[in-house]
Amino acid sequence: MRAKMKQALISAAAMVAIGAGIAQAKPFDSKTVASDAKWVLHLDVDAMSKTESWKLIEAKLKNNPKYVQGVATVERVGQVKMPADLHDVTIFGPSFGEKEAVVVIRHNANAERLKTLVSLNETYRSQVIGGNEIHIWDDKGKTMRAGFAKDGRLVIGQSQDAIVDALDTISGKLDPMKNELLAPKANDAGVLLFVAGDQVQELVKGQAQSPLVKQMRSAWVTVTEAKDGLKVASTVETEDDKSAADIKQAMDGLKTVVSFAAQDDPDAMLLSDAIVDLTFTAEGKAVKIDWPITNQMIGQVLERVTGEISKNAD
Repeated sequence: MRAKMKQALISAAAMVAIGAGIAQAKPFDSKTVASDAKWVLHLDVDAMSKTESWKLIEAKLKNNPKYVQGVATVERVGQVKMPADLHDVTIFGPSFGEKEAVVVIRHNANAERLKTLVSLNETYRSQVIGGNEIHIWDDKGKTMRAGFAKDGRLVIGQSQDAIVDALDTISGKLDPMKNELLAPKANDAGVLLFVAGDQVQELVKGQAQSPLVKQMRSAWVTVTEAKDGLKVASTVETEDDKSAADIKQAMDGLKTVVSFAAQDDPDAMLLSDAIVDLTFTAEGKAVKIDWPITNQMIGQVLERVTGEISKNAD
Protein backbone atom coordinates (compact mmCIF):
# COMPACT_ATOMS: atom_id res chain seq x y z
CA MET A 1 0.00 0.00 0.00
CA ARG A 2 2.81 2.39 0.84
CA ALA A 3 4.47 1.85 -2.56
CA LYS A 4 1.20 2.43 -4.38
CA MET A 5 0.47 5.55 -2.38
CA LYS A 6 3.95 6.89 -3.04
CA GLN A 7 3.52 6.35 -6.79
CA ALA A 8 0.13 8.03 -6.67
CA LEU A 9 1.66 10.99 -4.87
CA ILE A 10 4.43 11.37 -7.42
CA SER A 11 1.94 11.14 -10.30
CA ALA A 12 -0.32 13.74 -8.74
CA ALA A 13 2.64 15.95 -7.97
CA ALA A 14 3.81 15.77 -11.55
CA MET A 15 0.44 17.00 -12.76
CA VAL A 16 0.48 19.80 -10.20
CA ALA A 17 4.01 20.79 -11.17
CA ILE A 18 3.07 20.92 -14.85
CA GLY A 19 -0.10 22.83 -14.23
CA ALA A 20 1.35 25.18 -11.68
CA GLY A 21 3.65 26.81 -14.17
CA ILE A 22 0.95 27.78 -16.61
CA ALA A 23 -0.78 31.11 -16.84
CA GLN A 24 -3.07 32.85 -19.30
CA ALA A 25 -2.63 30.75 -22.41
CA LYS A 26 -3.04 31.73 -26.04
CA PRO A 27 -6.06 30.35 -27.90
CA PHE A 28 -5.59 26.73 -28.93
CA ASP A 29 -4.76 26.45 -32.64
CA SER A 30 -6.50 23.37 -34.02
CA LYS A 31 -4.73 23.92 -37.37
CA THR A 32 -1.59 22.38 -35.87
CA VAL A 33 -3.37 19.07 -35.17
CA ALA A 34 -3.90 16.30 -37.73
CA SER A 35 -7.46 15.30 -38.58
CA ASP A 36 -7.10 11.73 -37.26
CA ALA A 37 -6.13 12.85 -33.72
CA LYS A 38 -8.10 11.22 -30.89
CA TRP A 39 -6.29 13.00 -28.05
CA VAL A 40 -4.56 16.37 -27.66
CA LEU A 41 -2.40 18.12 -25.06
CA HIS A 42 -1.45 21.79 -25.37
CA LEU A 43 0.98 23.66 -23.12
CA ASP A 44 1.74 27.38 -23.47
CA VAL A 45 5.32 27.88 -22.31
CA ASP A 46 5.29 31.62 -23.04
CA ALA A 47 2.56 32.09 -20.47
CA MET A 48 4.19 29.70 -18.05
CA SER A 49 7.39 31.67 -17.84
CA LYS A 50 5.57 34.84 -16.78
CA THR A 51 3.78 33.46 -13.73
CA GLU A 52 4.56 33.61 -10.04
CA SER A 53 3.87 29.89 -9.93
CA TRP A 54 6.72 29.26 -12.37
CA LYS A 55 9.06 31.25 -10.16
CA LEU A 56 8.09 28.93 -7.32
CA ILE A 57 8.73 25.84 -9.42
CA GLU A 58 11.93 27.12 -11.00
CA ALA A 59 13.43 27.94 -7.62
CA LYS A 60 12.95 24.31 -6.58
CA LEU A 61 14.19 22.90 -9.89
CA LYS A 62 17.37 24.95 -9.74
CA ASN A 63 18.30 22.99 -6.63
CA ASN A 64 18.41 19.85 -8.75
CA PRO A 65 21.79 19.39 -10.53
CA LYS A 66 20.27 17.22 -13.28
CA TYR A 67 17.76 19.92 -14.17
CA VAL A 68 20.40 22.65 -14.21
CA GLN A 69 22.72 20.53 -16.34
CA GLY A 70 19.92 19.60 -18.74
CA VAL A 71 18.87 23.21 -19.27
CA ALA A 72 22.48 24.29 -19.76
CA THR A 73 22.97 21.59 -22.39
CA VAL A 74 19.83 22.58 -24.30
CA GLU A 75 20.81 26.25 -24.22
CA ARG A 76 24.34 25.52 -25.40
CA VAL A 77 23.38 23.10 -28.15
CA GLY A 78 20.43 25.06 -29.46
CA GLN A 79 21.90 28.50 -28.77
CA VAL A 80 18.68 29.45 -27.03
CA LYS A 81 17.60 30.82 -23.69
CA MET A 82 15.19 28.69 -21.73
CA PRO A 83 12.30 29.07 -21.32
CA ALA A 84 12.15 32.37 -23.28
CA ASP A 85 12.87 30.73 -26.65
CA LEU A 86 10.40 27.88 -26.20
CA HIS A 87 6.88 29.16 -26.92
CA ASP A 88 4.43 26.28 -26.84
CA VAL A 89 4.14 22.52 -27.17
CA THR A 90 1.27 20.54 -28.69
CA ILE A 91 1.16 16.74 -28.51
CA PHE A 92 -1.45 14.57 -30.22
CA GLY A 93 -2.08 11.17 -31.73
CA PRO A 94 -4.68 8.78 -33.17
CA SER A 95 -4.06 6.36 -30.28
CA PHE A 96 -2.19 6.17 -26.99
CA GLY A 97 0.64 4.30 -28.71
CA GLU A 98 4.02 5.98 -28.36
CA LYS A 99 4.90 5.35 -32.00
CA GLU A 100 1.89 7.28 -33.30
CA ALA A 101 2.31 10.37 -31.10
CA VAL A 102 3.46 13.65 -32.64
CA VAL A 103 5.07 16.57 -30.81
CA VAL A 104 4.86 20.06 -32.36
CA ILE A 105 7.15 22.70 -30.81
CA ARG A 106 7.11 26.43 -31.55
CA HIS A 107 10.58 27.81 -30.75
CA ASN A 108 13.27 30.36 -31.57
CA ALA A 109 16.11 27.90 -32.12
CA ASN A 110 18.12 28.10 -35.33
CA ALA A 111 16.71 25.36 -37.55
CA GLU A 112 19.86 24.99 -39.63
CA ARG A 113 21.97 24.55 -36.50
CA LEU A 114 19.62 21.87 -35.19
CA LYS A 115 19.77 20.05 -38.53
CA THR A 116 23.56 20.15 -38.47
CA LEU A 117 23.72 18.81 -34.94
CA VAL A 118 21.37 15.94 -35.72
CA SER A 119 23.36 15.08 -38.84
CA LEU A 120 26.42 14.41 -36.65
CA ASN A 121 24.69 11.29 -35.30
CA GLU A 122 26.30 8.30 -37.02
CA THR A 123 22.84 6.82 -37.70
CA TYR A 124 21.54 10.00 -39.34
CA ARG A 125 19.87 9.96 -42.73
CA SER A 126 17.27 12.07 -44.46
CA GLN A 127 14.69 11.84 -47.19
CA VAL A 128 12.27 14.15 -48.94
CA ILE A 129 8.61 13.10 -48.91
CA GLY A 130 6.03 15.25 -50.65
CA GLY A 131 8.32 18.25 -50.47
CA ASN A 132 9.04 17.72 -46.76
CA GLU A 133 12.60 17.01 -45.66
CA ILE A 134 12.46 14.34 -42.96
CA HIS A 135 15.47 13.91 -40.67
CA ILE A 136 15.92 10.39 -39.28
CA TRP A 137 18.18 9.00 -36.57
CA ASP A 138 18.27 6.16 -34.05
CA ASP A 139 18.04 6.88 -30.35
CA LYS A 140 18.22 4.09 -27.75
CA GLY A 141 16.63 1.52 -30.01
CA LYS A 142 13.99 3.87 -31.39
CA THR A 143 13.93 5.40 -34.85
CA MET A 144 13.14 9.09 -34.48
CA ARG A 145 11.98 11.44 -37.20
CA ALA A 146 11.71 15.22 -37.35
CA GLY A 147 10.81 17.94 -39.78
CA PHE A 148 10.56 21.72 -39.81
CA ALA A 149 7.30 23.34 -40.87
CA LYS A 150 7.43 26.47 -43.03
CA ASP A 151 6.56 28.60 -40.01
CA GLY A 152 9.58 27.17 -38.15
CA ARG A 153 7.75 24.76 -35.87
CA LEU A 154 9.62 21.57 -35.11
CA VAL A 155 7.66 18.32 -35.55
CA ILE A 156 9.03 15.20 -33.85
CA GLY A 157 7.83 11.60 -33.64
CA GLN A 158 8.52 8.02 -34.60
CA SER A 159 5.95 7.47 -37.34
CA GLN A 160 6.97 8.68 -40.80
CA ASP A 161 3.36 8.97 -41.96
CA ALA A 162 2.38 10.90 -38.82
CA ILE A 163 5.26 13.37 -39.21
CA VAL A 164 4.52 14.00 -42.89
CA ASP A 165 0.79 14.42 -42.19
CA ALA A 166 1.55 16.86 -39.37
CA LEU A 167 3.80 18.96 -41.59
CA ASP A 168 1.21 18.96 -44.37
CA THR A 169 -1.50 19.91 -41.88
CA ILE A 170 0.46 22.91 -40.62
CA SER A 171 1.19 24.02 -44.19
CA GLY A 172 -2.47 23.72 -45.16
CA LYS A 173 -2.10 20.79 -47.56
CA LEU A 174 -4.30 18.60 -45.37
CA ASP A 175 -7.44 19.44 -43.43
CA PRO A 176 -6.77 19.95 -39.70
CA MET A 177 -8.64 18.49 -36.77
CA LYS A 178 -12.37 19.22 -36.81
CA ASN A 179 -13.39 17.28 -33.70
CA GLU A 180 -14.75 19.98 -31.37
CA LEU A 181 -14.36 17.67 -28.37
CA LEU A 182 -10.58 17.98 -28.68
CA ALA A 183 -10.40 21.77 -28.44
CA PRO A 184 -11.31 24.20 -25.64
CA LYS A 185 -14.77 25.68 -25.93
CA ALA A 186 -15.04 29.28 -27.12
CA ASN A 187 -16.28 30.36 -23.68
CA ASP A 188 -13.44 28.64 -21.81
CA ALA A 189 -11.67 31.94 -21.14
CA GLY A 190 -8.55 31.66 -19.04
CA VAL A 191 -7.77 28.03 -19.87
CA LEU A 192 -4.11 27.45 -19.08
CA LEU A 193 -3.51 23.80 -19.90
CA PHE A 194 -5.81 21.66 -22.01
CA VAL A 195 -5.89 17.87 -22.35
CA ALA A 196 -8.66 16.02 -24.15
CA GLY A 197 -9.42 12.57 -25.51
CA ASP A 198 -12.27 11.17 -27.60
CA GLN A 199 -13.39 7.56 -28.08
CA VAL A 200 -11.63 6.58 -24.87
CA GLN A 201 -12.61 2.94 -25.26
CA GLU A 202 -10.72 2.76 -28.55
CA LEU A 203 -7.73 4.64 -27.16
CA VAL A 204 -7.21 2.12 -24.37
CA LYS A 205 -8.03 -0.96 -26.43
CA GLY A 206 -5.40 -3.64 -26.01
CA GLN A 207 -4.26 -2.14 -22.70
CA ALA A 208 -5.24 -3.13 -19.17
CA GLN A 209 -8.50 -1.37 -18.47
CA SER A 210 -11.17 -1.47 -15.81
CA PRO A 211 -14.88 -1.93 -16.55
CA LEU A 212 -15.33 1.75 -15.64
CA VAL A 213 -12.89 2.90 -18.33
CA LYS A 214 -14.82 0.90 -20.89
CA GLN A 215 -17.86 3.05 -20.10
CA MET A 216 -16.08 6.32 -20.88
CA ARG A 217 -16.69 8.03 -24.21
CA SER A 218 -14.62 11.22 -23.97
CA ALA A 219 -12.80 13.29 -21.38
CA TRP A 220 -11.13 16.67 -21.08
CA VAL A 221 -9.15 18.50 -18.42
CA THR A 222 -8.43 22.22 -18.12
CA VAL A 223 -6.21 24.10 -15.71
CA THR A 224 -6.91 27.73 -14.91
CA GLU A 225 -5.23 30.12 -12.51
CA ALA A 226 -7.21 30.93 -9.37
CA LYS A 227 -6.69 33.78 -6.92
CA ASP A 228 -4.58 31.71 -4.52
CA GLY A 229 -3.47 28.86 -6.76
CA LEU A 230 -4.91 26.72 -9.51
CA LYS A 231 -8.23 25.24 -10.49
CA VAL A 232 -8.34 21.88 -12.28
CA ALA A 233 -11.65 21.06 -13.95
CA SER A 234 -12.59 17.96 -15.90
CA THR A 235 -15.58 16.37 -17.54
CA VAL A 236 -15.86 12.68 -18.35
CA GLU A 237 -18.64 11.75 -20.77
CA THR A 238 -19.96 8.20 -20.28
CA GLU A 239 -22.34 5.78 -21.99
CA ASP A 240 -25.33 6.50 -19.75
CA ASP A 241 -26.48 7.93 -16.41
CA LYS A 242 -25.66 4.73 -14.53
CA SER A 243 -22.10 4.70 -15.87
CA ALA A 244 -21.62 8.28 -14.67
CA ALA A 245 -22.96 7.39 -11.22
CA ASP A 246 -20.69 4.32 -11.05
CA ILE A 247 -17.59 6.32 -11.98
CA LYS A 248 -18.41 9.04 -9.44
CA GLN A 249 -18.84 6.41 -6.73
CA ALA A 250 -15.53 4.76 -7.64
CA MET A 251 -13.69 8.10 -7.54
CA ASP A 252 -15.21 8.99 -4.19
CA GLY A 253 -14.13 5.59 -2.93
CA LEU A 254 -10.56 6.10 -4.12
CA LYS A 255 -10.43 9.44 -2.33
CA THR A 256 -11.58 7.72 0.87
CA VAL A 257 -8.91 5.03 0.49
CA VAL A 258 -6.22 7.71 0.23
CA SER A 259 -7.59 9.39 3.33
CA PHE A 260 -7.40 6.17 5.35
CA ALA A 261 -3.90 5.37 4.06
CA ALA A 262 -2.75 8.81 5.20
CA GLN A 263 -3.00 7.73 8.83
CA ASP A 264 0.37 5.94 8.72
CA ASP A 265 2.02 7.09 5.48
CA PRO A 266 3.55 10.60 5.15
CA ASP A 267 3.33 10.46 1.35
CA ALA A 268 -0.32 9.48 1.43
CA MET A 269 -0.95 12.22 3.99
CA LEU A 270 0.38 14.86 1.63
CA LEU A 271 -1.70 13.45 -1.22
CA SER A 272 -4.75 13.35 1.04
CA ASP A 273 -4.24 17.01 1.96
CA ALA A 274 -3.84 17.90 -1.73
CA ILE A 275 -7.14 16.30 -2.73
CA VAL A 276 -9.21 17.32 0.28
CA ASP A 277 -11.19 19.80 -1.87
CA LEU A 278 -11.40 17.48 -4.89
CA THR A 279 -15.07 16.85 -5.73
CA PHE A 280 -16.94 14.64 -8.17
CA THR A 281 -20.49 15.29 -9.41
CA ALA A 282 -22.60 13.09 -11.68
CA GLU A 283 -24.78 15.13 -14.04
CA GLY A 284 -26.68 12.88 -16.41
CA LYS A 285 -24.13 10.98 -18.52
CA ALA A 286 -21.26 13.24 -17.39
CA VAL A 287 -19.00 13.24 -14.36
CA LYS A 288 -17.78 16.71 -13.40
CA ILE A 289 -14.51 16.99 -11.51
CA ASP A 290 -13.47 20.13 -9.63
CA TRP A 291 -10.10 20.44 -7.89
CA PRO A 292 -8.84 23.74 -6.44
CA ILE A 293 -5.14 23.62 -5.51
CA THR A 294 -3.60 26.33 -3.37
CA ASN A 295 -0.13 27.75 -3.94
CA GLN A 296 0.75 26.58 -0.44
CA MET A 297 -0.08 22.99 -1.41
CA ILE A 298 1.85 23.34 -4.66
CA GLY A 299 4.88 24.42 -2.65
CA GLN A 300 4.56 21.43 -0.31
CA VAL A 301 4.25 18.99 -3.19
CA LEU A 302 7.24 20.52 -4.96
CA GLU A 303 9.27 20.25 -1.78
CA ARG A 304 8.38 16.57 -1.52
CA VAL A 305 9.02 15.78 -5.19
CA THR A 306 12.35 17.60 -5.41
CA GLY A 307 13.45 15.88 -2.22
CA GLU A 308 12.52 12.51 -3.69
CA ILE A 309 14.43 13.26 -6.90
CA SER A 310 17.53 14.32 -4.97
CA LYS A 311 17.38 11.17 -2.84
CA ASN A 312 17.11 8.95 -5.92
CA ALA A 313 20.00 10.79 -7.56
CA ASP A 314 22.19 10.00 -4.56
